[in-house]
Amino acid sequence: MTEAAWRLFAAFLPSDDAISDLDAAVAPLREGWTTLRWTPPRLWHLTGAFFGEVAEERAHQLAARLERVATRHAPVQLRFAGGGAFSRPAKASIVYAGVEGALPQLRALADSCAAAGRRIGLAMEERAFRPHLTLARAKGRTPLDVRAIVERLDGYAGPTWTSSEIVLMRSHLGSRPRHEPIGRWTLALA
Repeated sequence: MTEAAWRLFAAFLPSDDAISDLDAAVAPLREGWTTLRWTPPRLWHLTGAFFGEVAEERAHQLAARLERVATRHAPVQLRFAGGGAFSRPAKASIVYAGVEGALPQLRALADSCAAAGRRIGLAMEERAFRPHLTLARAKGRTPLDVRAIVERLDGYAGPTWTSSEIVLMRSHLGSRPRHEPIGRWTLALA
């Protein structure tokens, strides 16, 4: 009998104030864009590293590694500002809020989270960390022209918040996706 796999990622969670402020800024955009599947604010996070499908035993090994990572990094000051789209605003599959602040420290933290996955033998994607918060995805497979949304987000600057922990999340897909925290570690470098 094979062990069930968990879909896991390391997340950095925004403050309630940051979420509320961004939600208020995005709310008027949702109504006119029914061709987008908007991410509910309850799921908003920054992904530090995506680990994919991980067996339960390996998840415990990953948790131990992430706990060590947390002791080697200090909390990071951030804020949501502006927006963008992947791959580009004229032909996008994802609309996102941008992130400003201590980005070199955030990148180092994300790199350490990815390294934790590699150390336990997970096949990690080899792409550069691009801090963003996914706001919406195109429905279906057809990219959309979202330049109007990106322009509306261009002047947005939210409140500063402190990313003070690594959260290991288990993602449950389906008609009502949810993220279940299965481990939390405070960033403790003084």
